[in-house]
Amino acid sequence: AGNTLGSATVAADGTFTATLSSAQTNGQTVSATATDTAGNPSSVVTTTAPDTTAPAAPTDVQVSGDGETVTGKAEAGSTVAIKDADGNTLGSATVAADGTFTATLSPAQTNGQTLSVTATDTANNTSSATTTTAPDTTVPAAPTNVQVSGDGETVTGKAEAGSTVAIKDANGTTVGSTTVAADGTFKATLDPVQTNGQILSVTTTDTAGNTSSAASATAPDTTAPAAPTDVVVSDDGVTVTGKAEVGSTVAIKDVNGTTLGSATVDADGSFTATLSPAQTNGQTLSATATEAANNTSSATTTTAPDTTAPAAPTDVVVSDD
Repeated sequence: AGNTLGSATVAADGTFTATLSSAQTNGQTVSATATDTAGNPSSVVTTTAPDTTAPAAPTDVQVSGDGETVTGKAEAGSTVAIKDADGNTLGSATVAADGTFTATLSPAQTNGQTLSVTATDTANNTSSATTTTAPDTTVPAAPTNVQVSGDGETVTGKAEAGSTVAIKDANGTTVGSTTVAADGTFKATLDPVQTNGQILSVTTTDTAGNTSSAASATAPDTTAPAAPTDVVVSDDGVTVTGKAEVGSTVAIKDVNGTTLGSATVDADGSFTATLSPAQTNGQTLSATATEAANNTSSATTTTAPDTTAPAAPTDVVVSDD
């Protein structure tokens, strides 16, 4: 702009050294003229100052919603580099004359990664870094190593650190949740306790609201089935019918604990057990149901019909009178 930055008198040997009032270290063009004692100026000679000044850090830096590009502003003509947390260069671009840039990322960054952006000018001076955060649109992996405790009170496993694990029953009701620890492990308390072989689904949701696919876990089955109901012995004493837990095995026993018959409960919850031998003398029978996990219900009692005639009298004697 024609501002005088320094001046000096030329020595007898024709050399001079002028001190500049403000150091010129950014590649500025500097002009020099010589004026004699009569006030006559020479023609102008130009020179370029060294460029040792780093550009300003990029500004207005943003990652696109799809994680494929980074845009922002930086020194015109400089080269912008985008790096991940490990220092790997993911993309670069030359800043346009208007000071804007768009750099394409490879691979796209869609998991909330922190990126650093620097600008390097033509003299190879690099700015300080500006950081920006990629969008998080990546679903976490499904939880792994998921197990229900033997008492049915807790679920443990592994998932993305900082995410929230939700445990749901077959009806979609949340029965437990917890935040995953920094080491990727979790332990969630169940309410109510799950002790009847229920199948539970376990998902994890990250801080950006992305939810994983579900992992499944089966609760222990330590719950005895309900006692059979509507237990009736047929009039001929050959069968026992009733209702019990679907898929369980009903056992019919006499008062001595001898099994007289058994049957698997049908899908509609009903059963018919054949007795051997038939029970036709008013015997008391017990019926229990045992499910696949070998838990046995309490007993229901029923009475067989009494259609057996008593034995004929014996040792019958008429008195002398």
